[in-house]
Amino acid sequence: MRGKASEARIDFLDKLRGLAAALVFVQHAADHIILESSGAYLRPLFVEAFDAGRFGVALFFIISGYVVPFSIKGPLAIRSFVIGRVFRLYPAYWLSIFAALAVFYIFKGFVLPWKQVVVNMTMLEALFGVPFVLGPYWTLIIEIAFYVFAALLYKVGRLHSQAVAFLLVAAFAGGSILLTMGSILTGHYLRANLALNLSLMFLGLVLRLEDEKGAAGKKRYELGGLTLVFGAIIFSALLGGDRAGPLFTTTSFTSGYVLAVLCFLASRAHVFRLPQWLAWLGTISYSVYLFHEVVLSAADPVLSRTSSGASHLLIVVVCAVLAVAVSTLVYHLVEKPNIRRGRAIVSWIRSRPDAGPSRGASPSSKDGPVNVTGPPNN
Repeated sequence: MRGKASEARIDFLDKLRGLAAALVFVQHAADHIILESSGAYLRPLFVEAFDAGRFGVALFFIISGYVVPFSIKGPLAIRSFVIGRVFRLYPAYWLSIFAALAVFYIFKGFVLPWKQVVVNMTMLEALFGVPFVLGPYWTLIIEIAFYVFAALLYKVGRLHSQAVAFLLVAAFAGGSILLTMGSILTGHYLRANLALNLSLMFLGLVLRLEDEKGAAGKKRYELGGLTLVFGAIIFSALLGGDRAGPLFTTTSFTSGYVLAVLCFLASRAHVFRLPQWLAWLGTISYSVYLFHEVVLSAADPVLSRTSSGASHLLIVVVCAVLAVAVSTLVYHLVEKPNIRRGRAIVSWIRSRPDAGPSRGASPSSKDGPVNVTGPPNN
């Protein structure tokens, strides 16, 4: 039976997931209005001052670091983890690709190259330099990279070492700074944002390990990790960030990341309480993340013919309702059944006589497994 402390933890995480999904939608809606319609009035807030999308994905990354490593446990832990992640992430992801292809053909009249589609099906398209079918997919390979690191740490028995997690925060934060400098010197972008986001995920692990260890946790690791991450964010932003273009500014890049970290810390410390409906949205946040851009893309032809703020607001509200409705259906008809299938396969594998004891195990969470819904989690 889940304790009250565990329920409170899950509740705050689900609310943050819901907030992250909502803000990613808001930012992308603003981007569509700015690019497809006469939405220059949105630039001061969503381009010049605050990138709500950055805020949302940064929250997702920290949450993943906080919860996902604690699902690697039990007999055949790594194999079970991989099976669970595949069934958790890929079915809804594949459906979103097919939905996007249909929207592109019906509403925009174009067809993507089949090679691009096939490579995107792997979720590893960034490794091959293949364009994403949908923009939000860029975060998913970072999630996968974190899973690989988490599995390796589990294998060597260091997944629950706060010192090792801190060292990885330092390594990736420092790596993002070095890559940013390299980008400036060479004139070619060297994926500094990949390292920066991995540092956020390992910061989430540092925070979780401190919470799990209680008095035995090392506060200096949290403070050191925060200092390194904030330094990497500011350095990366001042020297160009990760996307030169019409929707990037130094201020919005910095504020999006920094405020996401502060929001997580404040919510973790129960400084404020988010509304309960965000917890519900958090349960479907992965589908919202995948499908909101499909809905917004379908609205582009309408946006291109409108220019008033009132019309834009109406279109965004309709898109929000449709995105939530579609995501709810996908969650119940695709996500949940496949999560159950993954768990059934894991149970069957673990029940076999040759399953054996877990190897590379680390101390388990005292509260048991934590709900890991979300992007995607991320």
